[in-house]
Amino acid sequence: MAEAAAERGWPGWGLSRVDARASAARILDAARGVFATGDGSGPLSRIAHEAGVGIATLYRHFPNRRILARAVYDRIFSEEIAPLLAHFADARTSRDVLLDVVEKLDDVGRALERVRKHKVPLSATLGRHMNDQMVSFY
Repeated sequence: MAEAAAERGWPGWGLSRVDARASAARILDAARGVFATGDGSGPLSRIAHEAGVGIATLYRHFPNRRILARAVYDRIFSEEIAPLLAHFADARTSRDVLLDVVEKLDDVGRALERVRKHKVPLSATLGRHMNDQMVSFY
């Protein structure tokens, strides 16, 4: 199960221990902050330090920077964007409002472009999630 979760981007989804899930969540929080500053390429050791875990724990959850960056994208989508899209689907919001949201998502994407250095294209990650959500919207 953990291997299938790792392929989706975040091995933490397959974790059963509470402390392991908490560590993975702290790593993602720290990674998002580090990736959002400077040139977006902060060292993994800094992410581990800010998360309060050792570098081995970081690598156990996220074997490389690309998987970590993708997990950050997936988490942003699942916790921030998907609920917004679900709200629009339930509220039968007009197409113009939805287009405004898409423009704002594009702004978010541009802000996260620095993470692209890690060769995880935001458009592919968000596009995969958006397609799943948009099917239910229409």
